[in-house]
Amino acid sequence: MLGLFIVRKKESYFFGGIALFALIYALGATTPLFQIFFYLIPKVKSLRAPSMIMFLFSFSIALIAGMALQKIIEESRSFKEKNLKRFQIILYGFPGFLFVLALLFSMGGKGMLDLWTSILYSGAATKLPQGYSKLDLAYANLPSIQSGAWFSFLFVALAALCIWLYQSKKSGLMVLCAMLALPVINGVRFNDRFVETYDHRPEWNGNQMTNFFQQDKEKFRVMNFVPNIIREDYLPHFGIDVVVGYHGNQLKWYDKLLGGPAKKNQANRNFLNLVGAKYLLLPANQAFPDGYFGDKPVTSVTKTGQLQIFKNENAFDRVYLVDSFKIFPIVDNSSFNQIVSGEFDLQNVVLLEESPELTYQKDSLSTDSTWISEYNTDSLVVKFDVSQNKILVLTDNYYDAWHVTLDGKPAKVLRAYGTFRAVEIPAGTKEAVFKFESERFAVGKLTTNLTMIYLTLIIGFYFVSEYRRKKKEVVA
Repeated sequence: MLGLFIVRKKESYFFGGIALFALIYALGATTPLFQIFFYLIPKVKSLRAPSMIMFLFSFSIALIAGMALQKIIEESRSFKEKNLKRFQIILYGFPGFLFVLALLFSMGGKGMLDLWTSILYSGAATKLPQGYSKLDLAYANLPSIQSGAWFSFLFVALAALCIWLYQSKKSGLMVLCAMLALPVINGVRFNDRFVETYDHRPEWNGNQMTNFFQQDKEKFRVMNFVPNIIREDYLPHFGIDVVVGYHGNQLKWYDKLLGGPAKKNQANRNFLNLVGAKYLLLPANQAFPDGYFGDKPVTSVTKTGQLQIFKNENAFDRVYLVDSFKIFPIVDNSSFNQIVSGEFDLQNVVLLEESPELTYQKDSLSTDSTWISEYNTDSLVVKFDVSQNKILVLTDNYYDAWHVTLDGKPAKVLRAYGTFRAVEIPAGTKEAVFKFESERFAVGKLTTNLTMIYLTLIIGFYFVSEYRRKKKEVVA
């Protein structure tokens, strides 16, 4: 507030405008003003969590506060009467306003919440599926809101006291340094409820199960049917690929093949075989029916506590070759369910969304083979021994930033089964190299680097100009 009404510079007004914009935008649909942003600003319809813009609010008011502090240090002890009056109104008035606000919340907290929500968030009283409303949650947290209001008054009043002591010449510059410690102290107090340290080793140490999986050097996935015992994100911590459990924002194609958010296909045998679920985690007293996954055996390989690990010999390799294809366009969500319905021989017929260029001859006696030579996060090398044209299927997710070269020559990556990768392999090919090279990332990186160079030049120019100006003043 001091920065806006005492500094009175175009920079403070500029960042004040940004702060106001960010605050209104952060309130989202709770105010009618958000409709202006929603319909007039491009891409706002595609964004979520408008409150994330609050970092711009914090950044702006921090800059304005810095301007105010500089003004106080340089001029507050020699303010003219008009500026001094404005300064005192804000210095005493703002803590007074927070005192009244804290008092009102203490005396009639529910009424204040009702007033707030009636103005800014009329939908807060709407009952959620759980049987309560967000207003009910506010009522439940009213003691924290009330104490927070009093802490806000206390720390602002202390800051005002420090500024008054300096401005009235009752204390030196050190009192302003002490004022800077107030947000640190308040931040520690506030964050103490949310930030705590604990020994992660008991929870994330390896054990008999992780050691078992890590001994298998092939590329496979594990299907965890006991998420209540083994967290779904536990095995990936040890570099073990899983069918389900990385995060909630996986590529939508794979998510749909899995059966959507409800994971309806996670026990589907065709799905599990296709994704290479070589190992299955089940309770110790459970097992799949004989022949559930196919003709090959599914055997219990080890037990650990309440768990049992089964090995599924029917699971597809991470890379394999086929000489038959079917054009299968993805029309809607039902197309993904059709893929794993059992209608197709998924290991021998690859489902593509566009026609390949080479010709293929079905050969049931073929001895052609493929295997993974190197496997890294952003690159992959696959070797071949092929005497006929084949289609390579790689059951890693398709994404347009993945590129492939065959014996050093660029080739095209096709989307297979709606979510995985496929590449046409001409007879005699020895090696395929996949690399993740995103043009969007490259443009973003270039833009960032150019911006950094630009800012460095601007800052350098500022310091050089200031140096020359002061040198001229000294000479004069």
